[in-house]
Amino acid sequence: MKSNLKEEDIQALVEAGLLQEKSLAGWSSAHGDAWPFEKNPDKIPMFARFAEHGLALPASDFFRGLLDYNKIEHVHLNPNGIFHTSLFVHFCEAFLGIRPHWALFRKLFRVKPHPNLKNPQQVCGAGIQMREKVSELYFDYQLTEHNQDWKYKWFYIHNHPPQLPKPSTYAPVDHALWNVEPTFTECHQVPGLLNRIADLKKKGLTAERVAFSFMKWRVQPLMKWEHLRYEYIGVEDELRLSQEELSNDEIVLRLQMIFQGLTGIPAVAVREFSADYPPKQVTNRDRSPVYSL
Repeated sequence: MKSNLKEEDIQALVEAGLLQEKSLAGWSSAHGDAWPFEKNPDKIPMFARFAEHGLALPASDFFRGLLDYNKIEHVHLNPNGIFHTSLFVHFCEAFLGIRPHWALFRKLFRVKPHPNLKNPQQVCGAGIQMREKVSELYFDYQLTEHNQDWKYKWFYIHNHPPQLPKPSTYAPVDHALWNVEPTFTECHQVPGLLNRIADLKKKGLTAERVAFSFMKWRVQPLMKWEHLRYEYIGVEDELRLSQEELSNDEIVLRLQMIFQGLTGIPAVAVREFSADYPPKQVTNRDRSPVYSL
């Protein structure tokens, strides 16, 4: 699985506001290198499609926790799994006004071996999928199917601390926790959050609009920062990977590469939380969880 991603292709991710400059991110081309890589011990592989779907380094606490809990590596995931997680994180922070809620995530999503339990792949062997009938509780959306050429579009990037586990040469091993829903005790906040989601959906909020929001803000939801999206201050915010504004039409073109059936700009139904419009009972000093129900 040799990389066919050239340096100019990686620079295009920078120019798109999906990756930091080379001097900051420490990326380099892997063009022509075979998988698995071995020649850069301080770097790890990154797929261009992962960057396009919301992952940048250093990775967020939530993303690293997800990997640790499920005993998987980032290369075990696929672009749609990255996007499901990005969408959930931005939704929690910018629309619920809370830190990404682990029990809620596990209530909505599971990890499934790919293509099957007996033969999981080394790359893309653990898919994050919605649980059955979850669209009734969460958002109803369909993502585009990716052909396998995305696996050949990878590059090296410095493994900034807090580091991701360095990929092994092994396929993921089906873990007993992959399909286990959170316990009753863990779920004590989940009913209230699901009620809040139902209210936001009734007002017209969609998954497409949540994605439109983080693309408009030029943030990568799975990147670690010192503050959360509900503290976002605008163009000067450190969360942004680009201060240039994207037009609505440019964002729609990006969304159409991810969502099936999207035809235009998602309707503005609910205003995102930010520093100018904070959720109720925000506690900024100790950054304790915030719930706006």
